[in-house]
Amino acid sequence: MRTGPVCKNEQPRCVCVFLLMFGVRWIFYSCFGSLREVCQSSRARERDFFIMMSVDEVWRILDGLTASPAGEWVPVEQCHGRVLVDRISALEDHPPFDRSSIDGFAVPAGSGEGFFRVCESPGEVVPGVALRIATGAEVPAGFGLVMVEDTRLDERGLEILKPASTHLIRRRGGSIRAGEAMLGAGSIVGPGEVALLAAEGIIGVFVFPSPRVLHVTTGSEIAPEKASPEAGQIRNSNAPMLRALMDESGATVLPGAHVDESVEGLISAVGAAAEFDVLLVSGGSSVGERDNTRTALESMGFEILVHGVRLKPGKPVLIGLQGRKVAIGIPGNPVSHFVVFHLFIRRLLDAMAGKRPVELVEARLEAGAPLGFEKRETFWPARCVLRSGCLVATPLAWVDSGDVAGLRGVNALLRLPAGEPPPVEGARVRLAPCGKLW
Repeated sequence: MRTGPVCKNEQPRCVCVFLLMFGVRWIFYSCFGSLREVCQSSRARERDFFIMMSVDEVWRILDGLTASPAGEWVPVEQCHGRVLVDRISALEDHPPFDRSSIDGFAVPAGSGEGFFRVCESPGEVVPGVALRIATGAEVPAGFGLVMVEDTRLDERGLEILKPASTHLIRRRGGSIRAGEAMLGAGSIVGPGEVALLAAEGIIGVFVFPSPRVLHVTTGSEIAPEKASPEAGQIRNSNAPMLRALMDESGATVLPGAHVDESVEGLISAVGAAAEFDVLLVSGGSSVGERDNTRTALESMGFEILVHGVRLKPGKPVLIGLQGRKVAIGIPGNPVSHFVVFHLFIRRLLDAMAGKRPVELVEARLEAGAPLGFEKRETFWPARCVLRSGCLVATPLAWVDSGDVAGLRGVNALLRLPAGEPPPVEGARVRLAPCGKLW
């Protein structure tokens, strides 16, 4: 082994090795130092996101966002589907007079069988005279009724085959008395209620305001639904789907917008829009470098209440509050949009409109797309029908949250608890309705 001094021809080699090691180290820190900062930044952004809530916890938050205490007056012809702020009492008796419930004849009360002379106009009660009467017509005092099928008309006159009855008369105030409570506060105005209001001469009512919703879609990869997408783009299916869903819910949909992923773009679109109660932002709700919805909402003064839900699909849901305004960031894929709307957005819109939340229903599971073991609580697209008096649910096939074709025929979401074996055919399951179930 050599112990002497290094020879002269080895000194340049040592210097080269030293310079090479120094250069590699310098290049590494120059090129990857910023990467470490990016990773640290991403971890910081993920910190709040991964403190995730359950679906039930989010429901409790949304249920606390009640309707505005101030109602708005709307004419009766526009109040269908709205919720009454106050109790409504009858202004007058209904029916307003004694009415006939049949087509036939009115004869003096107590008249028996026999022949009568037909009179076309009402007058005093005269024995032997019958008044022709139609359904809904006023019955003069002192008369009873005979159905037309219990009479016979010939050259001798009108023959009454059965005694007259007063039970065929609908008495004044028999349905509602003036001053009686007719509709309670919180009642939803359906077609029957519209008819009752009109019959009472009520021309308008106070209802909870319809929530005004602004929807902004984001992403440079999104092309307008009527355009031909460029390379790497897809058409905007979320905007028309949400508009259809919001129309069903009775919300007032404001003109929307589409912007890129930038914070400035979203803030500008919201600032240029009309006054709203609910802001929906499609895309940008996760924690990637191009997901800026949370940053934009916080810049606009929204307090973030929820960022991340233990849910499949739709995990990166974001909910913020600014005064009475609510913002919801929705994961960009269409199946996530559909699930998030029916679990959270519809519940919020109903609460703001004074309606109760849609309850889960129970059904019998029928064979369909295979279900698996789920690590997160899953709301699986399904089709529900009424068969032999029972609700039957069939799980439908979907590939992932971007599978828009998997939404065909969906009218319910099958609730699958996390960490449990999937239900088998014939089991009782819980469903979140997505419209009419039959």
